[in-house]
Amino acid sequence: MEKWSHVSWKRVAFALLIVFGSLGVIVGIDAVLEQQLAPWLAARDLCRDNPHLNLLPIAIQDKSQARLSDERFGFNGFSFQTPSKKFDFKRNGKGISVLTFEDGGTIIVFNPVQDFDPLKLMRSDARLARTLGPEVIRSNYALMAAEMAATSDQVKWWRTPGQNARSSTLLAMKNLVVLHLAPIYSIASDEMHGFQFGNPAIAPYTVELDLFDRNDRRYQIIINGRGGHSPVLTQPEINAMVASFRPIPHS
Repeated sequence: MEKWSHVSWKRVAFALLIVFGSLGVIVGIDAVLEQQLAPWLAARDLCRDNPHLNLLPIAIQDKSQARLSDERFGFNGFSFQTPSKKFDFKRNGKGISVLTFEDGGTIIVFNPVQDFDPLKLMRSDARLARTLGPEVIRSNYALMAAEMAATSDQVKWWRTPGQNARSSTLLAMKNLVVLHLAPIYSIASDEMHGFQFGNPAIAPYTVELDLFDRNDRRYQIIINGRGGHSPVLTQPEINAMVASFRPIPHS
């Protein structure tokens, strides 16, 4: 006990307080850094795994329209004119409608009436709705347009999580849509507007269309080339098809 008699316990207590306090600060700084860096690192990883994620929509250079056949293919309240090609198979189903060309290639149209409505889900989540903002969730088209405009450069490591939340959310949603096809085009007609993924003249000759009508219904259309080895439609034919979309009059 004598060797400890000269020790000031007040100084020991103060030193311990400083040590544990410093550890708390270090842990706190580590937590803050993790919270700050997490969105930036996640955005960087997403773009590393998906090189097309930073692409922004561009205008279609060839806006000409090819002549189509007079035949119209109707499905779920809408119809469009088909290319002047022979068809080997047509099926108009409840979930999808399919056109198969005699010389290869297909057009697949998904039913616009779907059980899952992402816009409804986002509007029902107050926090998510607040993060995205009213302009983004005002329509399905506005939501997709905001997704297509998102890039990893908009997520900065020095911004607060609140500031990064909108960009991070939109980028993650874009990652579900932009997969293997590039470039991304903006496309529009009198009845429809939306986005085209892929160039019909470049392998794998697959084009995906995400279109929205005046009532904000979403139409997903996939145009597949001949086994991925040759194109089946030209850009002018796709332009004309999109321009030919019309509502089917009720009888």
